[in-house]
Amino acid sequence: KGRIILEPDATGRLVEFNMKTKQARVVLDKLDFPNGLAFTPNRDAILMVETKTRSIKKIQITGPRKGQVEDWVRELPFVPDNITELPDGLGYLVGSAFVKKFPPPKGSSPSVALSIFKAVHRRVANALLFTHLKTVGRILYPLTDFGPLSSALDALLTKIGGGGHLFHLDTQGKVRRWISLPPQCPAVSEGTLVSWGKFPAGHVKLSADSHFLLVGSFAKNSICKVPLGALLDSI
Repeated sequence: KGRIILEPDATGRLVEFNMKTKQARVVLDKLDFPNGLAFTPNRDAILMVETKTRSIKKIQITGPRKGQVEDWVRELPFVPDNITELPDGLGYLVGSAFVKKFPPPKGSSPSVALSIFKAVHRRVANALLFTHLKTVGRILYPLTDFGPLSSALDALLTKIGGGGHLFHLDTQGKVRRWISLPPQCPAVSEGTLVSWGKFPAGHVKLSADSHFLLVGSFAKNSICKVPLGALLDSI
């Protein structure tokens, strides 16, 4: 787990596999931790999360622009994992274990000692996962060849992350909602919209009575259920 996010070199690839010819070809290479994929609403392109650069690329797969690649969104304030398309062009859900930590409002901490502790924690977390991730990776990545150190790193990253997060992005890549989850749902890798019944063809009317979110974690063998109300206001 921790090894992947710390790998210092861009060695990832996006591979296309033809089911008819059984042939594979490399679409993109030299990627920094390529991750989740999702279609655009009209199915003419795919979105690909590049976790370490905190960005999402758009790759055209049909039409006159087939093969062209652009940065759909860059410098996200969180480390993106998997991306899931919502119905009816309502956007996407993106899971995240780590978000950039911002200073709390003045006077929110009851003591000076707690304020100092939170400030140190914020700076360390942001340095490890945002500002100096490449440098930290070059130092720590070789150490993860040792099992105990790799396990300790996983525990540290999970502790730094705290509760996981879900983000709602619209079809233009703008963040519309940030759903912060409790510590019981750490290291969020993916969120998906679920209905008690089958999704009908065509327009889907979302309701908190019949729909909810299921959230997976890469650190725990459990799934969190989140009421749809946490998302409805943003759509």
